[in-house]
Amino acid sequence: MRITTFLLLVCVFCTFAENTHSQNARVSINKKNVQLETVLNEIEHQTDYLFIYNNQVNVNKKVSLKAKNQPVSKVLEELLADSGITYSVEGNHIVLGKQTMAAAPQQSSTIRGKVIDTNGDPVIGANIVEKGTTNGTTTDVEGNFSINAKSGSTLVITFIGYVREEVKANAGRRMEIILQEDSETLEEVVVVGYGTMKKADLTGSVATVGSEVIEDRPLTNLGAGLQGAIANLNISSSNGAPGTGSTFNIRGTTNLSGGGPLVLVDGIEMDPNLINPQDVKDVTVLKDAASASIYGARAAFGVILITTKTGFVSQKPVVSLSANYSINVPTVHANYMNSMEYTQWMNDANTTSNGSNYFDDITMEHVRNYYNDPVNNLPVFHHPDDAASKYRYCGNTDWYEALNKKSYPMQQYNISVQGGSETAKYMTSAGMFQQDGISKWTDEDYKRFNVLQHVNYKVNNWLQVGLRATLSMVKMNTGPQNKYGSNSLGATIPGDSRPLMPVYHPDGHFAGYCGDGYFTNQAAWLSQGGSAEMRNNNM
Repeated sequence: MRITTFLLLVCVFCTFAENTHSQNARVSINKKNVQLETVLNEIEHQTDYLFIYNNQVNVNKKVSLKAKNQPVSKVLEELLADSGITYSVEGNHIVLGKQTMAAAPQQSSTIRGKVIDTNGDPVIGANIVEKGTTNGTTTDVEGNFSINAKSGSTLVITFIGYVREEVKANAGRRMEIILQEDSETLEEVVVVGYGTMKKADLTGSVATVGSEVIEDRPLTNLGAGLQGAIANLNISSSNGAPGTGSTFNIRGTTNLSGGGPLVLVDGIEMDPNLINPQDVKDVTVLKDAASASIYGARAAFGVILITTKTGFVSQKPVVSLSANYSINVPTVHANYMNSMEYTQWMNDANTTSNGSNYFDDITMEHVRNYYNDPVNNLPVFHHPDDAASKYRYCGNTDWYEALNKKSYPMQQYNISVQGGSETAKYMTSAGMFQQDGISKWTDEDYKRFNVLQHVNYKVNNWLQVGLRATLSMVKMNTGPQNKYGSNSLGATIPGDSRPLMPVYHPDGHFAGYCGDGYFTNQAAWLSQGGSAEMRNNNM
């Protein structure tokens, strides 16, 4: 019996030693552009392994391998990578096989289910999306949904105020998905008219965005940064002139005589176009009639609450500096007719209505000559039938290019200091914004300087004192406001900016009434008509 046990232990030990040697076998091979079979034979020669494969395995393909004292497993992985050949180790044998093709893609199936909350009530409007795709749907008024997706794929279910849920799609049964309330979202604090409260306690329609929406962007004013950020908050601008402010509207038409929302900055009514967008901490919009219970009739069209940044308790001073320089380029502009197109259209129109051309043959000849050869012909001429002997025009002027720049700059600089101790916190900021105009002929620009000061001091547990001060200084230069004190500039452009009139006469004077012509020269009027300067200081 003792001899039998001894022999059994010897056999087990030998088998274990043999397997351990095979698993730890290492080889050194340096072959270049040889058949795969040659490398396999070299591995067999250096180890106790034996390769087994059938005729489906292509061992005649050319391979290259350089390995020094590397494990056999690592050598095989490198050797057979992207070859379509797999291997498996069974004792001292290595079995090679042909890699099988991946299974055909699974066909989509109709997945049906219902989304409910923890109380069993249906979640209406929840989003269901097949993960990794744009394939999605929403739940109906009973929380039911139906989506074509692959069975076994992952469905992502989301809804505001609930935790995101991911489940496996199952086409074999009707799915029931329970969404958990997102306690963190419901605990967020929202600024409302009478203070702050948690989102979970809100009953009115309120929307809030933070400073991340407007920070580090070249904005002319706060309204430009809020466009598209809050649902039902409509923001518009009447034109693109420097300093043009934004107008705000909540939920569309107000009344026949117009009206807008009440805008409060740190609790004080103020023009939002005068504040520095980089000073804003968050913006809250009270949309429904509930806001009227706090602010009265003035809030009939909604309320916009703007909160500016403050310091932080127990924080070392933090200095922030930002500089932004951008170039504005008009996206689209009118394409003016050239002189030949203009005269042809005018002749055709006059022939239709009066039976004759608008421009006579003498004028048309001068127009054609200048159009075809502007170097050797003048854009003006004296007509023999003109008793006043004033210039007639035959030029070819694109008045859009003549009056406007191709681009104009905008720059913005901001600096702020924030900090605080256990009992006090402070925030001071200063900003400068400048935007130039598009006109070539007048000094048109807008400059805004902002200073913000916040200081809060905690005297004891029941008393705090603080100071919030804002200063905005605006300086805006514009061109002439009207023509001869009555007609606006826009009224003269359609009738007087004809392509035939040049900017200058041959003697260097402006064409039009400033010289010996019949039309108003917009370039002359802008450059010589003076300018208007507007200042607005607000504290």
